[in-house]
Amino acid sequence: MYLCYGDDSINNDIIAYAIIGIKNDRVDKFINDYNELKKNYNLEKDTVLHCRELFHSSKRSKNYQLSKLTYDEVSQMCIEIIDLCCDHELPRPILAYDLKKKYPNKFKRKQKFEDASMDEMQGLHLMKNTCLKTLYDQLGKNEENYRFFADKVSPKDRISKKAMAIGGRRKRNALPNFLLPPVMTNEAKHIRLREKKYEEAVFKEMYEVADLLAYSSTKALCTQLFQDKQYFKDLLFKMNPIFVRFGDK
Repeated sequence: MYLCYGDDSINNDIIAYAIIGIKNDRVDKFINDYNELKKNYNLEKDTVLHCRELFHSSKRSKNYQLSKLTYDEVSQMCIEIIDLCCDHELPRPILAYDLKKKYPNKFKRKQKFEDASMDEMQGLHLMKNTCLKTLYDQLGKNEENYRFFADKVSPKDRISKKAMAIGGRRKRNALPNFLLPPVMTNEAKHIRLREKKYEEAVFKEMYEVADLLAYSSTKALCTQLFQDKQYFKDLLFKMNPIFVRFGDK
């Protein structure tokens, strides 16, 4: 059986969702080695590695554990995390992405709902379903083949407050249709129905790896030029995900 974990990232001009998996009989050994890697950098095993903190010195400085790390140490640690995934022969992860500009998060006060664009969080929700469809195609319907666990903060739960306020003014206690989570495919529903049943298999370390993939993809695939872009391209190349450009599936 495969245990599969999903997380998202919005950065620069890219929004992305990533799913990473591991066989259930290998997860304990992977987690032990992962936490040993943290220990090599003087981090406690319960230290949460989130890229938005790791790669920004101002945010690292606010976290006692992460404040011990320099940027170079963070960069090297992330390389070692990907090497660890390769050493443990994790299957190819799945990555869905799209351009952020397609999903504006600002809505005009008098904008007609039927003409409005989706919120970027709704775009992430659609890409999550795209990843799930790809996972379904890879592993099939058999419930014994896999379990899927989404990060606790799901895209559908993060609709912008401004959009919710606009919806509330137009129709009391309800969001306009264009902001509601889109209808999932039957394949995606099949997987989502089982997300919350197996909490004993929820390992935060696997979410951290999924976060690293999603974050690296937004940095590597963006159109902007910056100093460390090649570093993130190399990380993404080493992870070798199954790319699903949203709309292609």
